Amino acid sequence: MPEQHPRPILVTAHRGASAAAPENTVAAFQLALSAGVDAIETDIRLSRDGVPVLAHDEDLMRVAGSPAKIKDLTAQELSKIDVGSWMGAEFRGQGIPPLTWLAEQCRHHTRLVLDLKVTNCAAAIAKALETTEFPFEQASVCSWSDAQAADIRRHMPTARLVFIEDPLVHSDAEWLRSLALRGYNGLSLHHQSIDPELVANAHASGLDVFAWTVNTDPDTRRVQHAGVDGIITDGTSDGDFTTVRNTD
Repeated sequence: MPEQHPRPILVTAHRGASAAAPENTVAAFQLALSAGVDAIETDIRLSRDGVPVLAHDEDLMRVAGSPAKIKDLTAQELSKIDVGSWMGAEFRGQGIPPLTWLAEQCRHHTRLVLDLKVTNCAAAIAKALETTEFPFEQASVCSWSDAQAADIRRHMPTARLVFIEDPLVHSDAEWLRSLALRGYNGLSLHHQSIDPELVANAHASGLDVFAWTVNTDPDTRRVQHAGVDGIITDGTSDGDFTTVRNTD
């Protein structure tokens, strides 16, 4: 009997097309959108003036060579800091964009996957999405704790709530059922934590499973055949995402 073909999966660009352009920049997001990805994953922090901005690290050392912290600068100041030159001269001048910019770009056709790097930020995120008329139902919001999840549910009750953990501590069927009972819609896990049994147990509890950050063909095939619902990937150096589609 021939092997069953894997079902279609949601392809999500990790921090935009981050293999081809500096992560979490306008350049990276535009490349990913032009490639037709299903969703854009990005990291959320709050600026000094309480604006949700798209940045992974607490400070700017890795992407701009500065020890300044995101929380100590305004959104306007962050937009003017060069976080692109580290990857190439052609990206000089790429700043840190606000969530409202990305939500506006994605509003009509692309899901958002938001990884919250700070607590008590759901109200600000909800305001940003409302300002751009981005549907909450089109957003998946990743939570690292039940307290963070409660904040998300309070301000964005119709967004999809995704539990994210690394390394994965529990994976048994009973624990997965408890996640669903606590209001989660899915799991976002490092691809090495994922196997067919975990995916089957998660699906039995009504939870979707998303694998990150999947950048090699062997890892792609492995998580596809484990049955994941989505793959979060950097794409290729030329901004291509077709290699993570189900082509076998």
